[in-house]
Amino acid sequence: MKICFIVSDFVPKVGGISTFNTHLAAGLAQHPGVEHVLVIALQGQVSSVEEVSPMLAVRSIPGRTV
Repeated sequence: MKICFIVSDFVPKVGGISTFNTHLAAGLAQHPGVEHVLVIALQGQVSSVEEVSPMLAVRSIPGRTV
């Protein structure tokens, strides 16, 4: 299974929701039935893609709000 996780709060933003979302995405990526997790974080100043692990990638998109 492939998962696309769209969030407005994600690390490095500080707060309980961003921490929860980070742990949730990392936990989903470790599940044996999951091929890949892509997190689309609607935050930040510049667009970026970070490969956190082979199973988890984070893409930041600036100037967007949910």
